[in-house]
Amino acid sequence: MKVSLTGIAGSSRLGDYVTLAAQVGVVGHVTIGDKAILGARAGASTNLEGGITYLGAPALPIAQEQKLRALVRRLPKLVEDVRALKKARG
Repeated sequence: MKVSLTGIAGSSRLGDYVTLAAQVGVVGHVTIGDKAILGARAGASTNLEGGITYLGAPALPIAQEQKLRALVRRLPKLVEDVRALKKARG
């Protein structure tokens, strides 16, 4: 199943029942396994195992991508804390 604005390179191979959500991109020479799901704006740049839901660019299993997104949201506070520590050290 494909949703609008999905780009698939001609040399890629998609298994049975693969779902590609909106704005997903698949590069050439990539194989996506049966029943894999790529969430919106995912980018498949390497072979992806079937039966897993992926997010992000590059596409990662959803749990891993969610952890990374949570860490990225914390970065401004972490940078602020490091600067404060450096300033306190003199």
